[in-house]
Amino acid sequence: MLDDLLIRKDVQKMFNDICNSECYFNKKMNKSIEYQSYTDIEQIVFLFYDALFKFKLIIGNTEYFPEYLEQIDKLIRKIDNFKDISSGISRIISRICCDMLGEKDINNSFTKEKVLGYIYNVYIKNGYYIHGYSSAYTGVIKEEGFVTEIYNNLYPNFIKMQKILDKYNCGCILDKDFSSREISLTSNFVKGCYYSINSPMYFYKLLCKNGYATSKKEIECYFKNDYKGCFNNLTKLCNKLKFNDKEKSLFIETFNSEWKLLKKEKSKISLMLIPRKLVTNEEINYMDLVSDDIALGVAVDRLLNSGEDVNYLGCFDPRSITFIELDFYKVLKNNGVGDSICDKTAEIEFDEYAFSNDYGKVSALLLLGSLAVSLGVIITLINLWRV
Repeated sequence: MLDDLLIRKDVQKMFNDICNSECYFNKKMNKSIEYQSYTDIEQIVFLFYDALFKFKLIIGNTEYFPEYLEQIDKLIRKIDNFKDISSGISRIISRICCDMLGEKDINNSFTKEKVLGYIYNVYIKNGYYIHGYSSAYTGVIKEEGFVTEIYNNLYPNFIKMQKILDKYNCGCILDKDFSSREISLTSNFVKGCYYSINSPMYFYKLLCKNGYATSKKEIECYFKNDYKGCFNNLTKLCNKLKFNDKEKSLFIETFNSEWKLLKKEKSKISLMLIPRKLVTNEEINYMDLVSDDIALGVAVDRLLNSGEDVNYLGCFDPRSITFIELDFYKVLKNNGVGDSICDKTAEIEFDEYAFSNDYGKVSALLLLGSLAVSLGVIITLINLWRV
C-alpha cells in the first residue's frame, strides 16, 4: 500500500535524516498516543510512517505529496514534543483536505462538516483496523489466512514459565492469558507498529519489561534484535529471582527456541490491515466536532484519534487483508543513528495552500511552551497551530 511512497527519493532522504539527526528523534516523551513507553527512535519513525499512511488513505493525490512531505519535515524538525507533532500532522491534513474539497473558509461550520465527513468516510468507515504481528508468520498468513491465536507457538513452555513466575510472585511479567484466542486490533497506526516490532508482547515483556531491565540500552534490545542483550536481560531476571537450575534451563531453552521461531534477526514492522467493516458496523458521531469553538485542525485530530482498540475472535481470508512491511532497526543501524546535525533555528516559509493567513489564533499554551526555543520554531508554531 505504501510502496509507491517509500521508494520516492524525497521520502528515503527524510527517513535517513530522521534516523541520523537528533533534532528529529530527540523529543519530549509523552503518554497520550502511546500503548507503552516508546524509545525516541521508535516513536518518531512510527509517526513518520503514520504520516505516510494517512496521506495515502485520506489525500491520495500525489500532486499534494511534495508539499505535504515538506511540511511534515518542518514539523518534525521544529516541534519538540511527540504529542504536538502528532496533532500537527492532523492539522496539515485538514488544510490540504480543504483545498481538495474547494473550501476556503476553514472556520465555516459547513466546511468543518464537509471535511470531517470526508475524512470519516475514507479513513474510518471505509478504513482499517490494524494488527501488528511478527513478520515470521507473513508467509503462512498469506497462504492460509489468519485465524486468531492459531499459529506455530511455544505456549506450553510459556505456561510452565508463567507458573514459575507465579511461584516467585512475578506472574504479572508475562501479562498474557494463554487460554484466550482473542487478539487486539487497533485503529492507531503508531500502536500497530509498536505491537509488531515488539511482537509477541509477552516475550518482549519477559525480556525487556520485567522490572530488572532498567537502562535504555536494556529496554531497547528487543526491537534492535539484539540477541546478546536480550539473553543478558533474561539471565539477570533468573539470577535476581534466584531460579534453581531446572527453572533457569527452561527459561533459557525457551528463549533460544522462540528467538529462532520468530527469526528475530530478520524481523521488520509487519502489519495486517483489516477492513473495518469486517469487524464492526459501529458508527462514530463526528457531528459533535462541528462546533464554532473547535478549530478544524483540532476537530480532525480528535476524529483521527477517536477509534478504540477492540478484541476480536475469528478468522480473515487472506484476500481481504492488506499487508504492509516496513524497515526499522536494521536500516537505522546501517545508517548510523545520531551522526548528522540539523539546524533547528532556520526560518520557515510555508506555501499558500498549506498554510495561508486565514487561520484562527494560535493557542496561548503552545506559545508559552515555545518561548524557550528559537524564532524559527515560534514561526512554525504560529503558522501550524492556526489551522
